[in-house]
Amino acid sequence: MANKKLPGYRRKATKKAKKQARAGPGPGTTAHSNDSRTNAPQADNDSATDPEDDFPDPLKRDLRHCACADTVLQDIVYPNGMHGQLLLDQALLDALLPLAPPPRPPPAPTSGPYTHPVYRRTLPGRGEGLFPAHAHPAHARIFFEWPIFLAAAPSAQMCRALFARVPPHLRVAVQDLVDCGPAGARSHEEGVLRTNALSVSVGAHKQTVAALFPLAAKCNHSCVPSAYWTWDEKTFSLAVYAARDLQAHEELTIAYIPVQGVCRADRRRTLQRRYRFLCMCPMCLLPGERAVPADAQHPYLQAERSP
Repeated sequence: MANKKLPGYRRKATKKAKKQARAGPGPGTTAHSNDSRTNAPQADNDSATDPEDDFPDPLKRDLRHCACADTVLQDIVYPNGMHGQLLLDQALLDALLPLAPPPRPPPAPTSGPYTHPVYRRTLPGRGEGLFPAHAHPAHARIFFEWPIFLAAAPSAQMCRALFARVPPHLRVAVQDLVDCGPAGARSHEEGVLRTNALSVSVGAHKQTVAALFPLAAKCNHSCVPSAYWTWDEKTFSLAVYAARDLQAHEELTIAYIPVQGVCRADRRRTLQRRYRFLCMCPMCLLPGERAVPADAQHPYLQAERSP
């Protein structure tokens, strides 16, 4: 069966790929990582353990082992008419395209069909946060969102190409996202993607890629989050759920890193290195051993944000 191609299909090809195209199919560009982050100071000395190796980082991954991969920039159109951009190798793209256009997720019974019952609000000293307009019982879906970017190890140049294709009505929202990287170390586009992307799995082999969701990116971090998210490849969407009973106008927070059983020092050190802030959530302000989240407290704590 032939693979389904979407409207607006276009490839970005390097000179090398164009030369290879004369001898065979598949011009494309090969993605390379360009990670220039610097380490932040340690928050405290509760532990010398560094959990950094436990965290997947699809944007740091070196793709030299698949240098022959044909990386393609592809448009995708969602049921609401919004456009997204896929930056994936040709084989993975061909496997995903039959899913497009993806169906809508089923409506959430507590929030009405296909709505985003949330709003943004500026918090003193913390930037913007995301808040629900209505109360939600535990595990109720609050909103869903399709990614505007889905990419595997994009370089700085590819990040600029992705941002250049963002529709005008979304461009301001994307450019407004925070870049936590050191000043001047990388382009603003690359910094925004590295800071705000979430790691999701796609394809038969569950390849980890970075996905950018502008609304979910406004959720701040907490080691005892009020919300959690799931990724559904069939609908190509992310859904955010209440981790416990939520009151209306109570801030939505998620866990940016793994926190179950991780001591405060390790959590704070990792958050400072990746996002350059000192966590002052209720769990981190507790004294001693009480500052370690127990598995039983929050079975849905997640850590799949891409640094």
